[in-house]
Amino acid sequence: MKYRKTVNVWDPAVHAALVDGSLVLQPGQWVICGDDGPKSRFAGVTPQARTLVAAHPEAGKNGKLVVSNKSFRDKLNYWKGTQKTFDKMIASLCGA
Repeated sequence: MKYRKTVNVWDPAVHAALVDGSLVLQPGQWVICGDDGPKSRFAGVTPQARTLVAAHPEAGKNGKLVVSNKSFRDKLNYWKGTQKTFDKMIASLCGA
């Protein structure tokens, strides 16, 4: 899968496509929230609440907005945790 040009995840059509699974973005894909939002890094969509998870920029040492690797890793780990929780819940409902 290749990365796309920066995606506006607040666009209603894009948001709906992400939630219903017809649009799939790679973790790390650059996204923006709104037409003029700063670039954030996409982590994933939670299975239960269909929440978009992204690491947003913070002021770096030089005052410039950056998305730190730590921030992205934290969001990615959060998203992965929601996947595991959802899988366990489905398994328990199916009697597995």
